[in-house]
Amino acid sequence: MSNMCLGDIYTFFKNTKNYYLAQKNKTYRLTKREAESLLHLSMGKTMKTTAELINCAPRTVESYVKQLKDKLGVHYKTDLADYFWNNPIKWF
Repeated sequence: MSNMCLGDIYTFFKNTKNYYLAQKNKTYRLTKREAESLLHLSMGKTMKTTAELINCAPRTVESYVKQLKDKLGVHYKTDLADYFWNNPIKWF
């Protein structure tokens, strides 16, 4: 992924069907909407902007963020961003 530009990442995410994050010998499967939300939030976008980018309501993004926090066992959005940038991510 290090050789990809930002546009490539967005295109890749858009055309991918399965998303996984791995940490400490555990793999987490993300829904497409969770993965999209995580991508945009990790790029510093607000929930409102993220909602506009993935064509849903801000409350829906809040729901995805809560699901991600519960799934990954973190408490803050910054923890989610750290998770995204510091862990292997697989897209299939």
